[in-house]
Amino acid sequence: MELQVKVPTFQDREIVRRASDSPATRIRHSDGSLQVPDSLGDMPKKQPLSHHLSLKWVPPKKAVDTPGWDGDIPSEDVEETYTLETDPLMLRVAPDTSDLHIPTGYENTTHGRPSIVPPPSGDHDADHHEDHEYEEVPGITEKEARSLLLEYVSQHHCYGKRAAADMHITTIQETHSLYYKLETFAEGRTTSWTHVVYNGQHIEGPKHGNTPPPWDVSVHPDQMFHGQVKRVEVPYTAHIKSCYACKSLGYNRCYKCYGRGKVRCKFCGGSVHVQHKDIFTRQFCSGCSGTGRVRCKVCHGDGRIVCQVCDGYRQLKWYIELKVQFSTHIGEHFVGCSSIPHDIMRVAKGHTALDQCGKKVWPIKAYPNDEICQNSRRLYNLQRAVTMNERTLQQRHTLQVVPIAEVLYAWDGKIHKFFIYGNDHRIFVPEYPQKFCWGCQIL
Repeated sequence: MELQVKVPTFQDREIVRRASDSPATRIRHSDGSLQVPDSLGDMPKKQPLSHHLSLKWVPPKKAVDTPGWDGDIPSEDVEETYTLETDPLMLRVAPDTSDLHIPTGYENTTHGRPSIVPPPSGDHDADHHEDHEYEEVPGITEKEARSLLLEYVSQHHCYGKRAAADMHITTIQETHSLYYKLETFAEGRTTSWTHVVYNGQHIEGPKHGNTPPPWDVSVHPDQMFHGQVKRVEVPYTAHIKSCYACKSLGYNRCYKCYGRGKVRCKFCGGSVHVQHKDIFTRQFCSGCSGTGRVRCKVCHGDGRIVCQVCDGYRQLKWYIELKVQFSTHIGEHFVGCSSIPHDIMRVAKGHTALDQCGKKVWPIKAYPNDEICQNSRRLYNLQRAVTMNERTLQQRHTLQVVPIAEVLYAWDGKIHKFFIYGNDHRIFVPEYPQKFCWGCQIL
């Protein structure tokens, strides 16, 4: 009968070599002596193969002359130089998640592209409507207007005071600006399969419990109306799989030398000879000692590099990652402030006609300005459409009534104007008629 001998593969030899360095794989006899197994068959049966595959692969500590890579190697030098991210060998590798257990509620979850999880139905029901009372705002006198302009001019060294002192105020038109702001603080949830290096940490898989639905996983914001992103592991979705990038080897082919351990000499370009400028002779290249090749500096001649996916541990922990994004949707509308920039009116101090905050708020209906009521409803419907795939945690809307006085005055035969706004009587001057620069009047 012919005896068949199984020749161990390179992967088997590598597993035995790495496993022999671990105390957990050494066999202790009754006399107290230790035996390091020479093959997979000599290993203790209570240690599964996955235990040895999870041992981390580490590259040689010193430079070597014989590469350890025994996989695919191009027959000829490849002119194009790749990086770790553009290595075609790595780009062809894609993970397979078809064998992972898919819990209920996560059927659309994939790897690499987050899947949007809509909130439970009925989340957009509004609270009850409340009426509000609104107050009017007092105006400003001609004496106050002149005093404010003089104070404003005194703070600008290039402004002349004569125009402010001698101006003739023709009219003061009292009005007010309305600044409505609606804020919706909501959370959106997406799921995706992701992985991390498995180095023996504790995991909880499907057999440890039932996976909760995406919106039942407890995640809370640190502060309301402040944007934030949180990522959590969905309970009981963890799996242990072999690394798809290195096939459980712990290493990949070096992207610089393609597993050869040596690269073309940059001095002679692999031609062995170099041409000196000062003499018309060709000499052997001293950079590569006339071989045309030098040791690869990336893998130090081994032809292998640590797998960047599993970090050499050979196995990955797969789980469903829940990404929770807290965001504030802001809508605003201005009425009666076309002559003053909106950036100024946002920080202007006025009378607060409305300041309501709650889980949900209703649009304004009772304010005596139809434009505010219409745009309050418009912004409410707009944010409701934007947050259809999100859960609203809190809403608030405010209405600021900012007093504005448009002052028209005559000076030097021309009509000019400035504005006084806010309860603290700030002033906005679009164009002051008397300006100077370094003592020279600007005409």
